[in-house]
Formats: sequence, C-alpha cells, structure tokens
Amino acid sequence: MGRKSGAAVALAVLALLAGCGEPSLPLGAPVSAAPTAAPADVPSPQAQMVCQPEAQADIQDLVGVVPTQVGPLQYANHVSTCRYAYPDGSFLLIVQDLPNDLTTTDAFDALAGKLGRVDGIDLPDANAFTTNDGSIVLRKDQKVMLVDVTGLPATFGSPPSPRADAARLIMKAVLGCWTGD
Repeated sequence: MGRKSGAAVALAVLALLAGCGEPSLPLGAPVSAAPTAAPADVPSPQAQMVCQPEAQADIQDLVGVVPTQVGPLQYANHVSTCRYAYPDGSFLLIVQDLPNDLTTTDAFDALAGKLGRVDGIDLPDANAFTTNDGSIVLRKDQKVMLVDVTGLPATFGSPPSPRADAARLIMKAVLGCWTGD
C-alpha cells in the first residue's frame, strides 16, 4: 500500500468506526454499557493539542528534527488530523473523539484488524500497539489516536533510527501533553 493511500485508508477507517458492529472486548476491559452524549461537533482539547506549539516542541525535542510545516488541524466527523511535514517525508496524527468506552474499544480493535496488531505497548492508563507498517494505534480515555508514519523514510530523526522508533517517540510526546507530564 502506498504512503498516501495508507494514510487515506487509516483516516477512512477512523472516520467510520464510531458505532460499527458488536463489541469485541478483551477480558477485563472497563466498559461503559450506557451510551453517553455524543462528542461535541468540535475537536476535544486533546485532539486540538496534537497540532499546537506544546506538542510540536515536544515532538521536535524527541525526534530531533524541525518540521517544515505543521497542520493546520483538519476536523470532520469527530476525527482530527494533523500533518507534520519534513524535507524527506511526513507523518499524520489522527485522533478520533468517541462517545463512550464501548465505541472506543470497537474503534481500537477495528484498527488492529485493519492495520495489523504487531506488538502491544505497556502504558499506564492507556493501551497501544504497533502496526505492520511501524505506525502506532493508541487508546486513552475516549480517544483513539493513530500515529501514521507511513509517509516517513525508513530511517528518520536525529540521530537516524527506524521510523517505528519515531512513532514511539511521537506517541510519547503526545501522551506527555495529554497528561501534563
């Protein structure tokens, strides 16, 4: 799958997931059976944050490369997308705001099926996994974020490392902003 088509598929998957099918829940996962109000028709503060200066600075510090352009934040159907462009490639941060734990779990699991779940990532208060292409899917609260690194070269950053490592650093930077660490 090409870089642009991979990002388009990932965005389409995220946009269509809020409420698809019956839940496929891991044992012991916290679930809110009662639906809550639908997310407002504006991005959540966490979704907006992925394009803001604090996240930009944290990502730059961790990957060691200054982007040539960030954003602007794109928003439609409760999905926010921010593109970070570099001279040799780009990555996308795609955040879906979901109405409850059940639809969040469904969206997270559906992305595992579509993109391939390679390795789980142990995180406090969040779930994440790497995908077949080195990207990362993260679930925190009622948000699912895709760190889509398919637009980056095979090695990226300063010092250069595999793009899958860059995905982990980007996820770490965003989580630091989301939790205030």
